[in-house]
Order: sequence, then C-alpha cells, then structure tokens
Amino acid sequence: MAVKPPWKDIPDTNLVPEMVYAVTVKEMTEGKSKPSNTTQAKLMFTLQLKIDEPKAHKGLILWDRFTVGTEDDPEAKDPETWKTSFAARRLKQAVKALKVTLGNDMEDTMDAAQGQQCWVVVNVDPPREDPKTGKKYGESNSIGAYFTVGAEGLKVGQGMKAVTSAPTGQPASPLKGKKPKSDEATEAADATEDGAETPTPDDDEVSVVKGKPKKLDKAALTECPICGEDVPRKEFILHIKVHDEKSAE
Repeated sequence: MAVKPPWKDIPDTNLVPEMVYAVTVKEMTEGKSKPSNTTQAKLMFTLQLKIDEPKAHKGLILWDRFTVGTEDDPEAKDPETWKTSFAARRLKQAVKALKVTLGNDMEDTMDAAQGQQCWVVVNVDPPREDPKTGKKYGESNSIGAYFTVGAEGLKVGQGMKAVTSAPTGQPASPLKGKKPKSDEATEAADATEDGAETPTPDDDEVSVVKGKPKKLDKAALTECPICGEDVPRKEFILHIKVHDEKSAE
C-alpha cells in the first residue's frame, strides 16, 4: 500500500510559534563567532535545545548563541568583559535555569548542561536586513528567557499576545520600586503566579497595563533577572522580549 504523506499539514519551515516550550539540552559547545571584513571572530557559546513539549513541535531543535567576546577582548580573557556582557548575563540565566552549578570552568559547565531540562520563552523575530552587508533574512526564532522546569506563573504552550506599544506609542515600561527579597531561584528567572486583581482577556496571553498603572504590591511583581527591575507579572514575558530586541540592535 502506497504511503500518503499529509503534505498540507506539514509546515514549510522549522519556525515555531511564540510561546513557552519545555526543552532538553542536546549539546552546549564553545566556539567562535563568524568574522567579517570589519569584525574579528569572538568567543561564543552555543546551546542546542530539543523541544519536548508541546507535542506538536516535539523533536525540533532551537539554537541560542552567546557571543561573550568583544573587539577589544575577542577571547574574553578579561573578567571585566564577562561582567559587562549582555550575552554573559543571558548565559548565566540559562545555566541557572538548568540547575547547573556556576563553576569557574566552562568545560565542566558545558558537560553538566547536556541532558538537562528547562523552559524557554521563544520569540518570532521579523525579517531584517544586515546594515553592514545588506544581506536579508526572513523570520526567525530567538529565545527571550530561560526558566526552571515548573516555574510558577508559566505553563508550557502559553502564548504571547502581540502587543507592540502603550497608548503613548512606546513599549509599556516596567514599574520601578523597592526590590523584593529574592533567593537564587528567583534570580534564575523563575516567574511567580500573578497576584494582580486586574483580569486579562486570556490567561495564555501577556497583558500590558494601559494608561497610568495602579500601585502594585510585592505579590504582583517579579524581578527581571537581566536588569534587576521589578516588573508586573502580566508584563514579564513582554519585558524580557524588549530586552531581547535591544540586544539585537
């Protein structure tokens, strides 16, 4: 009997929707970024993540690259390079979400990361053009944030509402205030359950507070692992996405 492939149901690309995924580290490697006529190769770490859930995307591979080296310190041998690197902060977030010990030997860290699991928020980035080379790229996925498995306030398959701006035409800014006491798990980007009273149209969507925000207590806020600011929990994923967009500029 001839096989009949369900062609109309097979996606044309490996692009996955914006949502929370459960993943397993297939491999973590050390390498160099690709040099160009104006830039040199820099120290870079790469994560290959295999999707475990949702089932519809199981087995697909997500990639994340962390270029820690700079033009002044391509090998990232100076500790100050690591301290000021946005990529290093994201890498630390990933390692902590995997519950891998933060040692001082990256070879041990890479070995320990293999096979570990975590949750990730995946973005869909719009088509872009490289301003230096003029090369055009289509839509692509990027990882906006890492979380420990079972992080409160999140669930695998949770989507994100396409919110681009507040009434002023600018992305809604996070609320600033006194930081709540946090332990290492909170620092690792564990989102906690929403304690705000204001309902949202869809529990699976991220909402943005419009107009003048109401004063929120500590139960309604969570600390951003990247910038350290207190963010309304319903805006947390959008807040992380804004960080991701700024790092790509």
